[in-house]
Amino acid sequence: MESLVGPIIGVACIALFALVFTVVGIVLIVRSQQDKTKLKQSLNWPSVDGTVIESRVMTTSDEEGSNLYRPYIKYEYVAGGTKQTNDKFSVGMVYSTSNIKKSEETVARYPVGRAVKVYVNPANPTESALEQKGSTAATLVIGIVLVVIGVCAGIPTLIGMLVSIFNITSTTSF
Repeated sequence: MESLVGPIIGVACIALFALVFTVVGIVLIVRSQQDKTKLKQSLNWPSVDGTVIESRVMTTSDEEGSNLYRPYIKYEYVAGGTKQTNDKFSVGMVYSTSNIKKSEETVARYPVGRAVKVYVNPANPTESALEQKGSTAATLVIGIVLVVIGVCAGIPTLIGMLVSIFNITSTTSF
């Protein structure tokens, strides 16, 4: 029985890996669908006047030390009788990219002090965006890839566990 401890731990680790990838993938797929719905709804959001109060390219580094960039646009507006601030320039998730030019182009469209149209969710005035566009494709694709990896790792692991269980029970005599 002691000789089974190593393989059992290995199978458990693979099963945990598969489960985590599958769950994260499912969460991303659901998020993609929620963002797609929100994007469609935002097309009907009314606009109010706003002002850009901060505009810059944010830089972070990935695991390999490469720089990633994303635009950061902070603006203020009045909605629901209250002054609001937000930094969502589009609907949905904002991704960092290794292409600084794309982020710089977005920031250039929104210099500090610029008067802007702010599209505001009438059901929640704290939710807004400067652009009624966004992409849910990246979130969906990443989610699908993670689910596929999780399933591809999980099914052989499950089959291996079942085979091991049947081998153990068929060789054990009572």
